[in-house]
Amino acid sequence: MEERQATAEHEDPVARLARERFGIDYLFPLQRMAVAGVLDGAASEEPVRQMILFPTGFGKSLCFQLPALIAPGPSLVVYPLLALMNDQRRSLEKRGIPCAVFRGGMENAERENGIRALREGRIKIGITNPECLSSPGLARLVDTLEVFHLAIDEAHCVSEWGESFRPAYLRLGDCIRRIKPKVVSAFTATASPQVGEAIARYLFGDGGYSLITADMDKPNIRYSVVPSVSPRHSLIKLLDALPRPLIVFDQSRPGVRLLCEFISNRGIQEVKFYHAGLSREEKEAVEEWFMKCENGILVSTCAYGMGVDKKNIRSVVHYSAPPSVEAYIQESGRAGRDGDIARAVLIKD
Repeated sequence: MEERQATAEHEDPVARLARERFGIDYLFPLQRMAVAGVLDGAASEEPVRQMILFPTGFGKSLCFQLPALIAPGPSLVVYPLLALMNDQRRSLEKRGIPCAVFRGGMENAERENGIRALREGRIKIGITNPECLSSPGLARLVDTLEVFHLAIDEAHCVSEWGESFRPAYLRLGDCIRRIKPKVVSAFTATASPQVGEAIARYLFGDGGYSLITADMDKPNIRYSVVPSVSPRHSLIKLLDALPRPLIVFDQSRPGVRLLCEFISNRGIQEVKFYHAGLSREEKEAVEEWFMKCENGILVSTCAYGMGVDKKNIRSVVHYSAPPSVEAYIQESGRAGRDGDIARAVLIKD
């Protein structure tokens, strides 16, 4: 007993917090480096900038959730998708950690209450997306905070989406200069040298930054390609053979709806579709269903392809090829986040 008490007294606060609030007995050395990089901002006279490249399932979220609880000011986390914002909120609430979510369509009073709670220290983490962060309504309120840590999750979207259909990503650099956080962290699981350079250019400008990177391979995922002259026929054969829960990815909103109907008409009842065009209520209902189910099939666009933490997905099938290697790594990485063997299959017609 005395030995355990002595060990607890000498345990560093980060490890103790990880165990008590997150149920994690061990932090990987690279996670510790990322957490230390955030906390170092409290003593640094210069802004801290870091890019963290960890594979899917490695525990990126812990690297901003954990230090947020002991940082001297609020943390603001930027996500690309509502599904990720909802998943993060669920994860934090499950651990008894309150957060404020800032999304489109909110009432002014709701936004102001969230900002007030952050300012007063009653909550430590705010969650938003690039469009809301750069909107005048939220920007005015965020400017009243002394944000300590601004974390951009799935930061590869700065390059992949900012230069095409989501220009708000290109305004994140302006947001950073306006907010002046002590620490800025960019997290991603997929960044080629070109994408990494774009992230640094848009987020960090000419300033220096530290790079923390891990081996991106996920040895528990078994990858394969199925050549096919009839993708629908191949899909049904795969759904009969592969373990579930399972995700089928396709590229278009009409495509995932039609595939879902096709699968359901073949006698498979536990199947739903998901895409960015659903209403907020519809998205949340599908997310809750898939999180709880043990034998379900989700047919989705890339809207469910990043970061959502359902650990026991056993198989991912790509009905059509994604637009890039980065997108394929993200989407196939939904499988096997619990570390057990999982399958990723690409149907090639």
